Amino acid sequence: MFPLPHMLIGAAVGQTAGSPGLGLALGLASHYLLDAIPHDDRREVGHNPHPAPLLSGRNLRAAGELGVGALLIGALLLRCPGGHMVAVAAAVLGAL
Repeated sequence: MFPLPHMLIGAAVGQTAGSPGLGLALGLASHYLLDAIPHDDRREVGHNPHPAPLLSGRNLRAAGELGVGALLIGALLLRCPGGHMVAVAAAVLGAL
């Protein structure tokens, strides 16, 4: 699965968890749960014996999604009172 869904689910998990340790653990669990859902990008991500060049379309898309995800999560945290920034960051890292 591309990074953006993992990041957004991780952010929601981290906000709900409230603590960095629990956020990291639940974020990591969410990664595997999301990967268990059948989705279209399996042919593009992780199942090719020949790694893509660094500046391939796939890698550029993933980098763009990481940037968009970071901006979205940052904007939400700044606008939401009671946001658990460290827990959200830990869960997002775990989810990736």
